[in-house]
Amino acid sequence: MPRELGDVQILVVRIGSDRPSPALLESLLRQVESSTVQLLDFFLLHRRSEGGYDLTEIDEAEFSLAGLSLQIAGLVGSDDARRIAMELPVGAWAAVVLVEPMWFAQLSSDLARLGHPLIGIYSVSAATANAVWERARRRT
Repeated sequence: MPRELGDVQILVVRIGSDRPSPALLESLLRQVESSTVQLLDFFLLHRRSEGGYDLTEIDEAEFSLAGLSLQIAGLVGSDDARRIAMELPVGAWAAVVLVEPMWFAQLSSDLARLGHPLIGIYSVSAATANAVWERARRRT
C-alpha cells in the first residue's frame, strides 16, 4: 500500500511563454534527484482575459525527456486552478507545480519513530516573515 502524502505545496512560477524553460525543468530535476521534493503535478496556466484562462496539461513524454515524472497528475481541482489563474495579470503565463517536501516527510517519520509525533504545523508566508524580520532589524 502506498504511503499517504504529507504536506503539499503549490508553487506558481511565472514563465514567459506556453512552454516551461529548460532551466525551470533542470531546477526541478535537481530538487527531485536530491530527494528534496517529490513532484506530484505540473501544468501551465495562461490568463487570456479578465475572466478567462487556459489550463494546459504538460506533455508527459516531453517531461520524461527532461528526466521528470509526475506522481499524481490532476491533483489540483478546476476551482483551485481558476483561483490561481485569476491572480495572474492578463496575458501572463505560469507553471503550477505541486510538490511534497520530502525533508518534512522524513523528519516527521523520524520523530514519530522516536516517540515524538508531530502534532502541529504552522506556516508563515514569506511576506509576513520578512516584514517581521525587517521590523526586528530596525529595532536593533
